Amino acid sequence: MKKIVSVLLVAVLLVCICVISVGAGTVESEYLYKNKFIEYEIQSLIELVQYDEKYYHLNKDGDIDWALIYAYTNLCADTPGWMLIDDRIILTNSLYYPFVYCYGVYDAEVDDFIAISENMDLSKYEGLEDILSSTIGVPIGDADLDYNLTIMDATYIQRVMAGLCEFSSRDRIDYYGSPLKYISDLDRDGERTIFDATAIQMKLAKVESK
Repeated sequence: MKKIVSVLLVAVLLVCICVISVGAGTVESEYLYKNKFIEYEIQSLIELVQYDEKYYHLNKDGDIDWALIYAYTNLCADTPGWMLIDDRIILTNSLYYPFVYCYGVYDAEVDDFIAISENMDLSKYEGLEDILSSTIGVPIGDADLDYNLTIMDATYIQRVMAGLCEFSSRDRIDYYGSPLKYISDLDRDGERTIFDATAIQMKLAKVESK
């Protein structure tokens, strides 16, 4: 009987050790590619300030073929910049290393990290454009600046046109070379008018009808 109890105690102890080990491993492996990112992209004098893996895309075999990464380091240049992806614009006062606009892709096929830029071929990564156009930056037409395009933005523009309120000073884009003068200018004609409110309503109606 004592032998049986001893064997059971040893078994329980081993199970506990295994559980603790697995738990510790899970904590250390919070992100799939963070260690690889640090190894490949971060030099000894550069500090990783922020890192997150926003999305994983699976291929037909169920394996990850690319991941959307958000990361930036303490190495940056205090230079205003902008990037336009579909109908969303990223505005920044600093450009970072290694992802200029903080977003990048880990390409599992080539085992490398690639900074997302306006000129990159998004079609190379299936689904990436859809993910970016619904998550990053500020959507064009976002008059109330809540980082979402809703019917409230159309209402906001209508109220401004009626003289009931004013556009926020943050709506104006003063960055050199920016393709837009105003975030709320959804029809991109260079002005903020009632037609932008109409464009918002039409776009939202089109999305809801899909």
